Amino acid sequence: MQGRGRRLPGYASYIAFSNTDKKGEERQKVVRFAARWQLARAFDRIVVDGDRDRRTTLGYSALLRLALAFSVVDQFEAACGVDTLRRMRDRALADELRAVLEMHAVIGNERTSGMKSRGRFADIDTTDDIRVFAYALRNMFVHGSGTPWGVGANRKRALRALDRLSEVLLGEVEREFEAWAAIRVRAPQ
Repeated sequence: MQGRGRRLPGYASYIAFSNTDKKGEERQKVVRFAARWQLARAFDRIVVDGDRDRRTTLGYSALLRLALAFSVVDQFEAACGVDTLRRMRDRALADELRAVLEMHAVIGNERTSGMKSRGRFADIDTTDDIRVFAYALRNMFVHGSGTPWGVGANRKRALRALDRLSEVLLGEVEREFEAWAAIRVRAPQ
């Protein structure tokens, strides 16, 4: 997932277009979004000192990568006023996540209860919306109640599925941002 040397599609043209309004609120939000995207794309893994289980460290890296990717989605929506990423359907990936994660730990986690009460989580057993998985895992991890061993994110197959989920999130944001920037650049002032 490394993004060294990668450029956010549409960013250079948007920055050139908005060059006359460097202090503009929209431009500042887009710059923040792009910085978050760059960090998420460049993130490789965490490094810890001491005697740690390699699978635990890899699991934390995958969960942190997912949290960064999800924050890119949040920043994109805030910066561009776009909510086209509300549903991201991928049946194969949703089925894979259900197969490799400890779903009882995900469903039973206290950080998912708010999602359930707002109707965003009740269908995780059947949904093909991978954003539901990303949101649940991000909340569990960021708020401290989800660990690699607890959710099963310490096995090779689960690590691959989580990395794929992060990649899908980032790829979708890149496509959406490029389309948004193209429209924005062409719009009359």
